Amino acid sequence: MNKQIRGGGLVLLALVVSACATTPGPDDPVMVKLDQLEARLSRIERAVQNQAAMAGQVQGLAGDMRQLRGSVEEVQHELEGISQRQRNLYLDVDGRLQKLEGSARATGNRTRQSIATPSQSVTTPSAATVSTGADDQEINDRDAYQAAIALLREGRYQQAAEKFEQFLSQYPESQFSDNAQYWYGETFYVTRKFPEALVSFQKVVSVYPSSQKVPDALLKIGYCDYELGYWDAARAALTRVSNEYPDTTAAHLAKRRLEQMSGEGH
Repeated sequence: MNKQIRGGGLVLLALVVSACATTPGPDDPVMVKLDQLEARLSRIERAVQNQAAMAGQVQGLAGDMRQLRGSVEEVQHELEGISQRQRNLYLDVDGRLQKLEGSARATGNRTRQSIATPSQSVTTPSAATVSTGADDQEINDRDAYQAAIALLREGRYQQAAEKFEQFLSQYPESQFSDNAQYWYGETFYVTRKFPEALVSFQKVVSVYPSSQKVPDALLKIGYCDYELGYWDAARAALTRVSNEYPDTTAAHLAKRRLEQMSGEGH
């Protein structure tokens, strides 16, 4: 009996050893689990590598964006400087023309007065005067106009607008009124207050139809209408500049804007 039990134990032990020594097959649950873990680990490693590569690309793009932003800011600064220099040049030329016109008017007035009354000495003021009230100082319309122009040249548009508005109220018959009305509109245009600018430029055309500022005012009317999306009105104003004042800078600029509108489908 003991021999039989001992023999059975030996057989069982041999089976166990044999089972332990056998290599697990592909369907073994442990091996299946290990394969799944290996696959997941591989995917995670690839994802980490991809993320690292993407992070490098993002950093590179961020650097490019910073460089582009710096370049854009430099270009904007240069454009602002060019625009300011052009505005100053325009204002300087305008001021010189006004001085020449004023001198011509004064000479003509003196000539007519000397012919009418040759034996009398007549003194005619070249411009209207007004008392400030604060210190009883008198300033003429030319000084008031130049003060407003100086503010505009300095880029102090709000203060310039107030000065031009005051000038137009105090000196409605001044020889500078048409110019003041135009530059009053310009203070609104450069600050993108297009409805207010449009009204002021329209007054130049309607109130001072013989003014040398009419072509420029019509051009700016077209520009304001363009910015406000009034395509038909813009086209009409710009076409009028081109037709009625063909040899002016305003006409050249009007044609360029009309071409731009055509390209944009307006």
